Amino acid sequence: MPQGSADRRTPPLKGRCSFTLRLVFSLIGIIFFVTSILFFTHVQVLTIYNESQRKTLYRSRIPEGFEFTTLIHHSVQLTPVYEYYKVMKNNSLAVIKTRLQDLGWGMPSTEQGKVVFQNGFMELSQENKTIGDLRFRVSHLNSPALELGNEFIPLKLFVEDGELLIFRVTRKPTMYALLEGDTNVFQEKTKSRTFP
Repeated sequence: MPQGSADRRTPPLKGRCSFTLRLVFSLIGIIFFVTSILFFTHVQVLTIYNESQRKTLYRSRIPEGFEFTTLIHHSVQLTPVYEYYKVMKNNSLAVIKTRLQDLGWGMPSTEQGKVVFQNGFMELSQENKTIGDLRFRVSHLNSPALELGNEFIPLKLFVEDGELLIFRVTRKPTMYALLEGDTNVFQEKTKSRTFP
């Protein structure tokens, strides 16, 4: 053994090494936790697709219970018809209610649900009426519109007469929904307004 080599041992790096190890394991844990949340949790996404143009007009992550409204003007009575939809847990759409002004020409004559008359409107509540996709044919004669959140969207500005819109709710992994991103072509020409 060479002279003096016994005294040249490297002293243990107690404090510095254990801190570095804790930091590395903490970062690995945080990365694993965030990744598992992004890959294993799911969000609901509402998509409005123009079937005729094969174009997505709107795609956004939405909370459970999100509601939106369609508006048309009845072709015979020329009065507004509002239909209210709610997103359900199972990715279906529930028709909550229909509000219309009834003059007695070509309107429903049977009660399917609860009917209330108030403020000049007939309100038909439709409990448990769910649909998979909403297929909405746009006719410029009916002045179709849509309310998404606080946005009032006159559809004739974005959709040609006779085109078909499909409203669909899907459940996607959070990471996929984030990477896919949101789309909203309605933002350019809309104004804030709420339906009655």
